[in-house]
Amino acid sequence: MRRSVRDESGAALVEFAIAAPMLIFLILGMVEFAEMYRRYQVLTDTAREGVRRAVVSTGPDSATVVTIVKDRLKDQGITPRVVTVHGLSGGYGAPATVRIEYDYPFSFVSGFMGPVKVPLKTQARMRIE
Repeated sequence: MRRSVRDESGAALVEFAIAAPMLIFLILGMVEFAEMYRRYQVLTDTAREGVRRAVVSTGPDSATVVTIVKDRLKDQGITPRVVTVHGLSGGYGAPATVRIEYDYPFSFVSGFMGPVKVPLKTQARMRIE
C-alpha cells in the first residue's frame, strides 16, 4: 500500500491571508463607528448645555444660544449643518428646545464606496425657569 503524504506547512499562512483583511476591516469599522458615536454624544451634550443656558439665563435670545452652541462644537472640531433654538419667547414653564444637525463624514467606508455622510440629529428640551 502506498501512503500519500501531504505537506500542510503553508495552510496556516493561506488561512491567515484570507481572514486577516476581514478582521482588519471589521476592527477599523468599529473604530470609525466609535468616533461617530463620540461625536453624537458631543452633539447631545452641547444641545443640553445650550438649552440649559437658555432656560436659566435672564432673557437670552436665540442668536446668543446658537453662538454658544457653535463655539462649543468648534472647540471639538465639529461644524454643524443646522442649529435651531425654539421656545425662548414663552414664559415661565414653557419648553425651550435646541436642535443640532450634523453630517458625519464616514471616512473609512468612503475610501471603498465613495463619499458617505451619516446625518446625526439631536435635540434637548427643558422648561424655562
